[in-house]
Amino acid sequence: MEYKKSYWGLCFWLIAFLAVCFAVLLLPVPGMAMMRITINLCSVGMAILAWMVYINGYVYWYNGVSFEEARDAGEERRRQYALKHVRVFGIFAVCGLLFSALMQLLHISEWVDFVVLTIGLIAAAISTIRFKL
Repeated sequence: MEYKKSYWGLCFWLIAFLAVCFAVLLLPVPGMAMMRITINLCSVGMAILAWMVYINGYVYWYNGVSFEEARDAGEERRRQYALKHVRVFGIFAVCGLLFSALMQLLHISEWVDFVVLTIGLIAAAISTIRFKL
């Protein structure tokens, strides 16, 4: 199968992500709990995007990889590269959800989740810079 350049999946993910974000606003949730839900939605959304890249092999969606580099790398190298991203963002999303559940059970401020998960998501993204195709 020929490797073709396409951004339809990325556009679909972005539209779906924004739709879910807006839909969450309709949930009957106490004000500050919305922050906890939103930051977890972001981390899960990034994990889903990484999984989509892995499934489709569109690693050029990531910063620093051109379509030509991705095409020339071959399917196996693209899959290995994408799997590394899935692991980082997937593990982070699961840990973030567990952390938020614990903070909710302990009645700790949602601001703790916001700070920890925001810094964690940035750190996860920065940690993927070391991955080479």
